Amino acid sequence: MNAEERFTRIENSIQALVEIQSRHESQLEKQSAGIRDLIVVSRTLIDAQQSADKTINQLIVTVDRLASTVDQLSVSVNTLVKSFQKPNLNQ
Repeated sequence: MNAEERFTRIENSIQALVEIQSRHESQLEKQSAGIRDLIVVSRTLIDAQQSADKTINQLIVTVDRLASTVDQLSVSVNTLVKSFQKPNLNQ
């Protein structure tokens, strides 16, 4: 193999490496864009979960308050019913 052939072979090898590097860079750019998109989706999901948690906690507080009110009403109704009952004279 003469010098010209070796030079041509080296040139072709360098060109092939440049093309491979270009493809790799393109793939890396696509992967980076995908990662950025996943980060946005992840942040959106976290924000939505935090909002849902807040809503659920508000609902729990409301249900607890309503349960307490129902308990108080139950006690009041029982007291009222007992006040209307006639005393049993046989006892």
